[in-house]
Amino acid sequence: MESDLAAAGLCVEFLGLPGAGKSTISRLVAGLLHERGVAVTDPAPDPDRSLTRGATKLWCAGRALVRHPGHAARWIRLIVRSRQRRLSDAWVVLVNWLYLLDRIGHHGIGPGVYVMDQGLFQALWSLAYGASASVIPTAAVLKELQATLPSRCVVVLVEVGCGAALARLRQRRVGWTRLQHDVAAGDAQAPVTAAAAALWQVEQVAADLAARHRIRLLRVRNDDAAALPSAAAALVATLSETLRPEPLQPV
Repeated sequence: MESDLAAAGLCVEFLGLPGAGKSTISRLVAGLLHERGVAVTDPAPDPDRSLTRGATKLWCAGRALVRHPGHAARWIRLIVRSRQRRLSDAWVVLVNWLYLLDRIGHHGIGPGVYVMDQGLFQALWSLAYGASASVIPTAAVLKELQATLPSRCVVVLVEVGCGAALARLRQRRVGWTRLQHDVAAGDAQAPVTAAAAALWQVEQVAADLAARHRIRLLRVRNDDAAALPSAAAALVATLSETLRPEPLQPV
């Protein structure tokens, strides 16, 4: 079973509000898969290597522009149409999109399981959160996302109450998100409401793609961090049971 998963070339990415626990559960899932002998990428970058990570992102983003100019141009137009509230936000969203396009887009992952605490769907959330104009969900976004996603992709929606997510963010000392900066700048209600609305939009996109059998959409509740290990174990069991390659039919 584990060798089937490893051979399949599977991308598992986590989606949720900042503070939902995406990095925590992605590490737990990756560790359990490692224990089963499955080749797994590191689920989250080391915060102590931020300069190296930034340089790597820029390099991969530049490579995506060269390798996939058509897809890159369409995502760039989408970002422009979204009218991000700050120019710096537009730049961050652009670099992140191009980085992901290079790393996992266009069926580019190899054998093993590629576990990401932030993938294409979380990048779509970031686009929606900072947008002054609504750009998702649209038929164009669905079409382009279908073309960009790896051939085998699981999206895990990490659900948490807004209050719990906000409390965790207020305890975080490193790796601040845009939501944290917006909350710290004034009233917390408006940015939290905007974050939840953006997540709802992306969830509709994920549900649509799941209905088309383009991705598998799973859900994990994380109001109680003590329950995460058992949730991660159940998630790994689900991956092992339901996402093995289909056996070849005799001709």
